[in-house]
Amino acid sequence: MPSDIHSFFFKITILVNY
Repeated sequence: MPSDIHSFFFKITILVNY
């Protein structure tokens, strides 16, 4: 599901931002 992928990318983005 795209929603799952979006959530995954969001988490990665937050981790990378940190």
